[in-house]
Amino acid sequence: MTCAGNQKEWTPRHLHLFCSLLVVAVFAGSAFERNSIWQDPVSLWEDAARKSPRTGRIYNNLGEAYHKKGQIAKALESYYQAIRVSPASSLDAYGNIGSIYVSIGEYEKAVQIFSQLLMIDQNDAMTYASRGHAYHQQGSYESAIQDFSKSLLLSPRQSTVYLYRGLSYEKRGNSSAADQDFRSACALGEAGACTRFLSQ
Repeated sequence: MTCAGNQKEWTPRHLHLFCSLLVVAVFAGSAFERNSIWQDPVSLWEDAARKSPRTGRIYNNLGEAYHKKGQIAKALESYYQAIRVSPASSLDAYGNIGSIYVSIGEYEKAVQIFSQLLMIDQNDAMTYASRGHAYHQQGSYESAIQDFSKSLLLSPRQSTVYLYRGLSYEKRGNSSAADQDFRSACALGEAGACTRFLSQ
């Protein structure tokens, strides 16, 4: 960019002032564009993905931004892209995909995703709980009980997991085990379990 003027009409002071104002305007426009990107999480992470297309964490964050806006298809594509470019460091993306599938009733797909995640990390209590929840919603209560039990073995103070294992036991007709889990969930502060337990 150059600043040019008619030397017969522009004094050095005028030319300097004009060039300074022009530079300020250019930088102000650039700052406005950058601020617009930063104010919108989707635009921010889309911009980051264009600049760092091989970073899985960026695609995971972009997926979360899409998810919060209810753009499920774009969220799933971003999560899968995170896994494609960086499978070992995209564990959150697996979990997010599974959670979306549960939320839209695609329970078999959710089970498959959580199973893939457990192949990477076999000691993650949350993943067992999440797959157990998918099994429960699917109606596979025995598999749900097994996963909830593994989750509680790894992390015993999960009130919600006790509650859902109790519900799975209840569906299987094991009221004694269900009652015990509702008691445990209630003791850990799960209000829904307390209400269920006290109503019996």
